[in-house]
Amino acid sequence: MPLCPPGKNTTTTTTTTTTTTTTTTKFYYYYYYYYYYYYYYYYYYYYYYYYYITTTTTTTTTTTTSTTTTTTTTTTTTTTTT
Repeated sequence: MPLCPPGKNTTTTTTTTTTTTTTTTKFYYYYYYYYYYYYYYYYYYYYYYYYYITTTTTTTTTTTTSTTTTTTTTTTTTTTTT
């Protein structure tokens, strides 16, 4: 593994975000039932509502972000001779 040059510092930050979305779909069923009662000459109407079946869909999204930061350090040395 190669070393960084002197005076250089590299930092890498990785961020992972996971998003989960759930969608629920419901289906409705309607039943109509007609009943005739001829003997008494009555007309009966019967409405039956039936509700069932649920479908669930789950979607997962993963996002990865990588950030690299490079820091350079400069050192200055001053020598005074008297």
